[in-house]
Amino acid sequence: VEIGFMPQALSSRPEPYRNSETYRLDGGCFYPPKDYERWAELVRQWVRHSAARYPDVERQWLWELWNEPDLASFWDGTVADYARLLKVGYLAAKQADANAQIIFGGLANVSQNAEYYRAVMNVFSGDANAPTFSYYHDIFATHNYHYAKMSWQVVFRASQVMAGFGFDKPIWLNESGVPVWDDYPG
Repeated sequence: VEIGFMPQALSSRPEPYRNSETYRLDGGCFYPPKDYERWAELVRQWVRHSAARYPDVERQWLWELWNEPDLASFWDGTVADYARLLKVGYLAAKQADANAQIIFGGLANVSQNAEYYRAVMNVFSGDANAPTFSYYHDIFATHNYHYAKMSWQVVFRASQVMAGFGFDKPIWLNESGVPVWDDYPG
């Protein structure tokens, strides 16, 4: 389950909420919450509702907190804003269901934000509780819509960030749209 758009009532920029044009992603749904307690309550209630409504499948569901927060068109907040959204969402989901699995919002890996994961982990480096709570994610997700060889590179870069902070966890390449051509090594 991806929680990837901020509801209008929680958006720090509720107006205008809709995008100004079809292909212009500038609406209020891409902004951080104005109230992180309400964000936590949304996540908590969504996880609880899912467990009650779908008891046989909910345990298999994973919770991805946002999509491509390293793209300005999908996240109009700072790195620290995303770190806070992830932390608050992680703690709320785990409070609702201790077995919930939280996915770091899959990164687009654009060149201007290639070190986004490291930047978020740097925010958490000042948080004494981050190691106790798995740096507020159980799985790291990444995307590749570039060259085939980039799939390996983005996974390797994420593993290096984890090693630098002294942890290891699954890395998923959960979106890909790599065209077929003969770039090395593919």
